[in-house]
Amino acid sequence: MDTINKALNFEGFTSALTVSLPHLLSAFFVLFIFWIIYRVTQRPLMRLLAWRGVQTANAELLVNTVYRVILFIIAVVIAAGQLGINLTAVVAGLGIAGIALGFAAQDTLANIISGVLIYIDKPFKIGQWITVGNMYGRVQKITMRTTRIRTLDNTFVVIPNQKIANEVLVNHSSHGELRIVVPFGIAYRESIPRVRGVLIQALSEIKGVRKDPPPTVVAEGFGDSAINMLARVWVDNADKERATLFMVVEKIKETLETEKIEIPFPQMEVAVRKDR
Repeated sequence: MDTINKALNFEGFTSALTVSLPHLLSAFFVLFIFWIIYRVTQRPLMRLLAWRGVQTANAELLVNTVYRVILFIIAVVIAAGQLGINLTAVVAGLGIAGIALGFAAQDTLANIISGVLIYIDKPFKIGQWITVGNMYGRVQKITMRTTRIRTLDNTFVVIPNQKIANEVLVNHSSHGELRIVVPFGIAYRESIPRVRGVLIQALSEIKGVRKDPPPTVVAEGFGDSAINMLARVWVDNADKERATLFMVVEKIKETLETEKIEIPFPQMEVAVRKDR
């Protein structure tokens, strides 16, 4: 009797193996095909990302980690289907775990997604001067999670990419030439043509200010205590913006004082009416 049972069990095992072997081969074949796909597309993707301006370290992260994991998950799902494994319960469990993980890593995921959008949209590049919120500096490095800038104080600032995506971003280097505008005021008694003439001449002497287009000085409107004026000059690039701005402000103050042109303080006139 034992001999018969053993024979039946052996036949059942052989039959199961015969049925499962093609499915196992199919599953391994699926995994092999996806491995080939990854190996064939790895270098072209790296070159494509490099052509798009993505740094080498970030390109390797995208291709060797994100892209590989996505292909691996797809391959495992298809291979499991070849073996007749029902992944519904597994996917449901992963979904619950994914929700919990999503809440725990919400900021990190948002930063990574924002980093990908920065790579695609390219609002700035390394070496350019940008303003994010009230932060002004030169872009030093762009990663998947953060963007790092160096300020005028030589301070290294790390900004989460999500903050960049949600803030108003100003790229001071995107178009080369840059115009600097400095507001100031003069007393109502002063002659606007005279102020314009002496300031244009003075501003043209500042090193770094372009002669073409030349500096301009215009009257913007009437203020409570002064005529509101704007001095406008052009510089070659954003590298000279802040240094030139400081020189323009100093030159305006110095020139107006030298020419005895009044820069009025805020003032108020009070009229007292006597009862008759």
